[in-house]
Amino acid sequence: MQNSTALLRSLAGLSGSPVLKQIEKRCRRLNIFDVLGVARYELSHSNFLAWLLSPSETHDCGAFFIEKLLDDLASVQPVASEFCNVVGTSSKPSSIDVRREWMNIDLLVLFHETKCVVAIENKIDSAEHDDQLNRYYNIVQSHFPAYQQLYVYLTWEGEPASDARWMSYSYRQLHYLLRLHLETISNANADVVVFLKQYMDLLGRHFMRDSEVEEMCRQIYRQHQQALDLIYDCVKADHTRPLEVLGQELRNRPNRWHVFQAGKSLIAASPMAWLSQLPAWIEESGRDPRSWVSLWINRAMDDINLTIYVSHGDKNLRQEVLQKLAASFQKLGKTPPKSKARDGAYVYVEKLFCIGDQAEIDEVSVRRTVKKVVDELERWTSQVQLV
Repeated sequence: MQNSTALLRSLAGLSGSPVLKQIEKRCRRLNIFDVLGVARYELSHSNFLAWLLSPSETHDCGAFFIEKLLDDLASVQPVASEFCNVVGTSSKPSSIDVRREWMNIDLLVLFHETKCVVAIENKIDSAEHDDQLNRYYNIVQSHFPAYQQLYVYLTWEGEPASDARWMSYSYRQLHYLLRLHLETISNANADVVVFLKQYMDLLGRHFMRDSEVEEMCRQIYRQHQQALDLIYDCVKADHTRPLEVLGQELRNRPNRWHVFQAGKSLIAASPMAWLSQLPAWIEESGRDPRSWVSLWINRAMDDINLTIYVSHGDKNLRQEVLQKLAASFQKLGKTPPKSKARDGAYVYVEKLFCIGDQAEIDEVSVRRTVKKVVDELERWTSQVQLV
């Protein structure tokens, strides 16, 4: 304990460090994505890409971005070049259809006029699982057999996909693409330009290496390594613990919850009360086939948030479930569900609790808070009618 106290005292003079002040100045720039706490939220990045690539969206740039993305993909791999030759420049913007979470595929871009389709699987802090790339490949093959197909595996660093039929693409490449063409659309709506710059700033500060900042960080770390390691270990343990405890609490109630994913950043589960109402559809190892309506619980900064995910591929059935959810919420006096994606797959986000609201993040208080949260979830989910 005395050694730890001495280590922390060694940081006393750090607040006046000119190097630290430079780092803080860079980190304190206002960014709307940081304010909303969605910097590493995979759904938000996928939603942004869907907005960017859709010619009919409010950026008013038509098919500019999807065309530039295809050009960039073509420069990476020959298979993409062949695909782009088929797409050509003759596809009318009105014939391009961008879909979110169609059959669980993150992004699907259809060029109906030239009969081409691009499937994009987006990964932020998660990894491939349950043979999903092969499954998505087979889904696209079966639904669009007459279309030329291109499969893109998008990750931060361009990690190779487990399936050789998927080409790798990185957010670093996307960042460069946006930076390269931002000047071209400088005459576009000023709000759109600001929004794009904010997104590029997010990618640049959070996920790209800045050599100057990196050297400043190394300089401070070399001088105070042991003390900084001690702080990091304590803070990391405190802020990942609540979500881990929540996952454990749900798993300890197997008669009431089907938990099919539980990690430090995301929990995915379906109430048993919902499974009993739904027909089977999901084909995924370790997951109940009826769990296509599920709760996704994730951390965003200090908040633990809830999203309801309706993933059935039948649009009519999905809309029926959404209408039933709205009716149930009205009876329960809860905020009506709001769609978070164009196809209505993600609805109703609420904050379950805030880690920062607790005076101390100790084991007893965390477990007490988590138990109350799960009890409340069970109370209202048990009263929801889905079909």
